[in-house]
Amino acid sequence: MRRALAAYCVVFLLTASPWIGSAGHAVPRLGVLAPLVSPDDARMICWAFGWIAHATVAASARLLDAPINYPAPAQLTGSEHFASSVLVAAPVFWSTGNAVLAANAVALVSYPLAALAMDRLLVALGCDALVAWTGGLLFMFGPLRVPGNLQILQYPNVYLPLLALVLLRLRRRTDLRWGVIFALVLLAAMFSSYHMALMSGVVVALWAGRELVNREPGRGRFILVAAGVVALDAGLLLLVSRSYFGRAEAQASVVPDFWRQPPGLLWFFVGLFMRRWFGTIALLLATIGLPALLFGRSAVRRTAAAGLLFTIVSAVLILPPAPIVHLLAASPARFLRAPWRFVVVAGLGTALLGAAGLEAVRERLPERAGRIVLALVALAVAIDRGRALVGAGLDEIHPMGRDRPVYDAVTQATAGDPGALLELPLHDARAEEHESPIYRGSLEPDAMVGGTRHWLPLLVGHTGYTPPHRRLVDATIDRLPRADALADLVDMTHVRWLLLRPEEYWEDAASRADILRLPEVRIVLARDGWTLARVDRPPRHSGWFAAIAGGSRAGSSLLGTPLRRLAPVEAAAGVAVTDAPRVASAGRPLALDVAVANLGMAGWPVATAGGDPRYTVQLVARWRGGGDGDAVARIPLARDVPAGERLAQRVALPAPLAPGAYDLELALEQVGGARLGGPAAVLDLPVEVVPPG
Repeated sequence: MRRALAAYCVVFLLTASPWIGSAGHAVPRLGVLAPLVSPDDARMICWAFGWIAHATVAASARLLDAPINYPAPAQLTGSEHFASSVLVAAPVFWSTGNAVLAANAVALVSYPLAALAMDRLLVALGCDALVAWTGGLLFMFGPLRVPGNLQILQYPNVYLPLLALVLLRLRRRTDLRWGVIFALVLLAAMFSSYHMALMSGVVVALWAGRELVNREPGRGRFILVAAGVVALDAGLLLLVSRSYFGRAEAQASVVPDFWRQPPGLLWFFVGLFMRRWFGTIALLLATIGLPALLFGRSAVRRTAAAGLLFTIVSAVLILPPAPIVHLLAASPARFLRAPWRFVVVAGLGTALLGAAGLEAVRERLPERAGRIVLALVALAVAIDRGRALVGAGLDEIHPMGRDRPVYDAVTQATAGDPGALLELPLHDARAEEHESPIYRGSLEPDAMVGGTRHWLPLLVGHTGYTPPHRRLVDATIDRLPRADALADLVDMTHVRWLLLRPEEYWEDAASRADILRLPEVRIVLARDGWTLARVDRPPRHSGWFAAIAGGSRAGSSLLGTPLRRLAPVEAAAGVAVTDAPRVASAGRPLALDVAVANLGMAGWPVATAGGDPRYTVQLVARWRGGGDGDAVARIPLARDVPAGERLAQRVALPAPLAPGAYDLELALEQVGGARLGGPAAVLDLPVEVVPPG
């Protein structure tokens, strides 16, 4: 076993050396795996490893309340917790403070360990040692593992052959020792990720069923022990996962978008990526393994049968029939929004088939010739898959490389004042020039990795399930550098710090300068083009922060305003426009600076968790007269408006397509209620719509 592991390590060191040498600040670029794995998810995984390791010793009571999308609660439940993998990564993070290195360390180690687990399974099935070693190599470079990437931590395939091996041993010797080993391995697999928990369940069910076909004595005892272990481990996972399943989106039975596509398109998708997932040699060897079901010796037939079983079941789960789709969507497994990830289980099947094919070939050749063939196959696999492991180059994660001194300086500057931080801009205006691999040039994932240096709560963040209030926060950020936008952000999030990237990242550098000129903003640090500023403004609406921190609730807006029909005495409003334009171009947006006043006795709800507009208050614009009369536009307000307060908002109304003289009527209406009244509740503006040009 040691020699096999040493050989795997040598092969992996030779193929992964660029990755290993840059593990503290980079991951492999995705190459042919894009868009199946995501560079923003890679950064989110690094952040999750860092946060869990940090919180375990510094903030265990608020482990789930991870500091992103602040102040929304339980943000860790928007992603995997990687609990068992973090046990390995935590010492790396504690000793270095480098979340990228910690996540990379676990991912890198998983390659030779996966190969060794497969090697041991094949030896236990009766395969020759060199065949088993080659089968382990096939599995090490299996589906979704080439090019190298951190999303393999969502489905660490090392557990698949390991579970099969332990079940095989448990069937042969059903005693306390192997029962405990099975319990520990299954527990580690289930707690490595929810994806692996589901995949482990499939592997355990299939392999246990395979073992039950064996008519040797002890089947009843095996069933009892195996079922008891599965029930115990699954119960522990469900107990720990209550917060995950309590999320509103986790309770909705929705068929994933992937499964809604036409079957022909899905098969085209799978066929397109088949060779990229497995590699040409692995597919060829798996094909050779199929005849071994009929013509091989007992060990070959056992191995090939197991491989075919896993391959077929995985194919069904990747592209399931409609009844299975709806069953999965109605179960806790609905989180699996990318079912093609079951190709990882198929990788176990094709590796078993490939090993069976190699064993069948070896049996029919002279010993020396068989060894030469096996060595050549292993060399071909290592070259074919190994050269692609980091063949696309490296994706630099700048917060742990070039920009690390900036984040360390932020840590020092904010010591003793741990308020919430907003890093701007949210998107790189020159993403292509900067060769950003992240979708739409989002900078939020990098901000999260940088956050592992200072651990200030972040107003934003990349996660699998975006909290409802982010729509409101994003819209408010878009209104910057207006002073009222900053005031609203303070009220919603208690933001204390602004970290502004260099001008080259901004669409408009002037807006960056305008933010820094706001009276409540004071520059604290300037380094390498970055600026850290403190916001010295007390919040005015304490209930807004509390509403977001408490999580969305039925019957209330995101900011805590009750969702109900306004009584007549409460439905009073005023509408005004500053410097109203008199001319508009047909079909073009007309910009208006609108001010609305809540003259009633109750607040106006605006933003809701589910996006249902019922009982929200909206600005309604109607074009009367002209050639396109009675055109209506409904414009959501920027945020809730408490009783007695005003809201200034710039809106863009589409002008009618037909030129002519119009009266533009502006009023406030409650959806599902009535038009708000008052002496200035309706504003009429004469506007001449002219042909564009």
